[in-house]
Amino acid sequence: MPNRTLDLQLSLLRGESPCPINLSRLGRPGSMRMKTQRKAAISDRLAVRLLMLIASRRLQPGSRLPPERHIAEALSVSRVCVRAALDRLKTEGYLKSVQGSGTRVADRDKTQCLDRLTAAHTANLRDLEEICGELDRWALTRAVVQSTPEQIDQVIQLLTSVPSPAKLADREVELRLAIADASGSETFRLLIGHLVRGLEGYFWRDASRAYTASATRQMHAASARLARALQERDLPAVATAMEARAALLRERPGVRASCNVPVDLEADLLKELLVSHPDHLRNRLAREIAAMMARQRLKPGERLMSERQLADVFGVSRMTVREALSQLKKQGFVSTHARSGTHAEEVVDASETLSLQELSLQSYRNFSDLCSLRHFLETWSATRAAVTANEADLADMRRILSEMRRPIAAARRKIDLDLQLHLTITRATGSAVNLYITEVLRDAISAYFDFTLTELFVDPGSNELLLGQHEDIVRAILARDPEGARRAMTTHLEMFRSRFEQACGPASPWDSALH
Repeated sequence: MPNRTLDLQLSLLRGESPCPINLSRLGRPGSMRMKTQRKAAISDRLAVRLLMLIASRRLQPGSRLPPERHIAEALSVSRVCVRAALDRLKTEGYLKSVQGSGTRVADRDKTQCLDRLTAAHTANLRDLEEICGELDRWALTRAVVQSTPEQIDQVIQLLTSVPSPAKLADREVELRLAIADASGSETFRLLIGHLVRGLEGYFWRDASRAYTASATRQMHAASARLARALQERDLPAVATAMEARAALLRERPGVRASCNVPVDLEADLLKELLVSHPDHLRNRLAREIAAMMARQRLKPGERLMSERQLADVFGVSRMTVREALSQLKKQGFVSTHARSGTHAEEVVDASETLSLQELSLQSYRNFSDLCSLRHFLETWSATRAAVTANEADLADMRRILSEMRRPIAAARRKIDLDLQLHLTITRATGSAVNLYITEVLRDAISAYFDFTLTELFVDPGSNELLLGQHEDIVRAILARDPEGARRAMTTHLEMFRSRFEQACGPASPWDSALH
């Protein structure tokens, strides 16, 4: 799969274009680094948001966009920003200017870019369906075992209340966010927060169509069964009801064409161009600002950046920054003064203010959660790579293994090679969803490799053991043996989990349910 196609798929998931992982450098000599994500310009985020609306058919070919001025006013951005986004999409062929009719989505029969966009979006939806189905199972298992009654009640309320047809997709996203909260896993909560845009696209698919009355009744019945199972904390019943409900979402039985689809972009879609969940954005930004304060070790009384500077750094509006600072003020982390701006009020503990890209691995639970997620994703990757890897991917795997076989004194180099091999296998899947999850958790994954390879595998013979397992994995991928690749990766990951549990304590009470 060409990198440009992956870049387009990643942009749709990420909501912006810059990529913190250099895909072309994987498997090449040199030190492995995953750079810190820099916030994209607002015009870039606006352009990608429009691409998602086009890809999910909320903006159909020929649909007319509102005037630049209306978009700028609705989003509190400059007209220059809006014009830059629209001009970019016109240059790429997604939009066109029609004299006397403003800006419209290009016609499908006159440009191939819409077909490429649709293909990229469809590939993302296919992988989201498979990967997020497993994540749903994982999170619901956690919720059944250890969530509070209030958290379960919130999930049940979302399952049993009936939204309007126009709000069905939003309700499904809200449900996933509530399940993530009920799971009690900070790792999972942060991951789902990043996957919101992809989930929106998944539940927006066929947005121009609607459920029949019969299909709606089936979905309500499946939701009610899942709600009852959650209320009773009956894990087998939860698993069965969840899969039945997921099957209805996948198959969409009884879907019919809707007769009242608007041709133009409605006013209520304007606010969706940058973010669909403003509360989620504000909470996320508050965590990121707090994490920045922790990194900079701001002392009580020290001044923060101005609202304008923070807006530039994080790529959001000043209003969003102001709301996030207000939240931090209520929590006692900052105070504001009319003349001197915003100041740190108390020392922020970085381990308690996790940013979206700085997941703390200090607790057993966070690390165990990462082990569980990694076990599924790495096994999935090895199995799929055995089918999808191209010759360049296979050559990179051979190259890394060849270097691993040489005597290596530097611990850092050993870690880099191990990480490169796993990332190369991830890339070989051709799955943007898989790569994006790696982006989201990149700091945690790097910390995982640093800890395990410097603390858990220091005994004599570890190098030979790890090399042998890596060779088994790559040998199966080279042989195009999916089942062999799955078994080899499972053996490798179970060894890591076993050593971690021996070193750090017994498994969590919910681990037996998950595995």
